Parts: sequence; structure tokens; C-alpha cells
Amino acid sequence: MAFSYEIEKKKKYTDIRMKGMLLSSMETSPLIKSLQFSDPASARFLIDLDGLNYMNSEGFNTMVKILTFARNHGGDVVLINLSTELKQLFIISKLNSIFTIAENKRAAISLLNG
Repeated sequence: MAFSYEIEKKKKYTDIRMKGMLLSSMETSPLIKSLQFSDPASARFLIDLDGLNYMNSEGFNTMVKILTFARNHGGDVVLINLSTELKQLFIISKLNSIFTIAENKRAAISLLNG
């Protein structure tokens, strides 16, 4: 399944839903560009990974780019709906120590709104 994403701007954060297999930075280049040109004051991103079946190292690189952009602009990223496999990969790579991972959307929104 090819990679796809949907972006929905909310009042206090941006909702990003990823689907498919995240294998190439070329697939995410439009996503990264659209976020970089968004209002830096609203650099809060909720990333829903429920539809993401697989992510390789380039996928993790994309996540780190989004996190770096957000934090450089005073925002943050909260991940939700990670599969068991993705949770394990975040733990093995120690990326779980730099990303905020919430149990559900309500908890994520609460974290983003501070």
C-alpha cells in the first residue's frame, strides 16, 4: 500500500493522519514543505499513525524533521495510534524518549493545548 496522508488544520493544532507504508523521503517531501510554510505560531502537530502499516529509517527521519520544525517554532508533536510493531521500533531506536506518545486523541489534544 502506497503512502498517503491527510492534513487538517484545527484551531490550536494541526491533525496529520498517515496511511500505508512510509518508505521514502520523496513521498513525504510535500508533507514536510506544507508544514514548514504553515504558521510557525501553530507548530503543534497531532500525528495519527493508525493507518500506517510500516515505517523504515526514512520514515523515522521524516518524524524527526517534523518534530525539529515544531520545537524550533515553540511547538511540539504528539503521536497516537501506534501499532505494536511501531511502538517497539520507537523503543528500540530510543525515539520514544524524544517523542510524546499519547494513548488516544483526547489525551494528545490535552497535551498539545498545555
